[in-house]
Amino acid sequence: MDDGTPLELKLTIDRTNRSAIFDFSGTGCEVLGNTNAPKSITRSAILYCLRSLIGQEIPLNSGCLVPLIINIP
Repeated sequence: MDDGTPLELKLTIDRTNRSAIFDFSGTGCEVLGNTNAPKSITRSAILYCLRSLIGQEIPLNSGCLVPLIINIP
């Protein structure tokens, strides 16, 4: 981030199980100001990225996030 707060993401994809782990461990703590992202915003951003990367339509609901593990400290 602009203030030096680290933003880390480790993405692990399991093609066999058709699942993924989004691990934000190592990301900095909550800071004062408007740069924090609540869990709902993080989940929405992940859904947006997946929809952009996948070459077919996927639903706009939380059901498509079921095979994902999202670790937010």
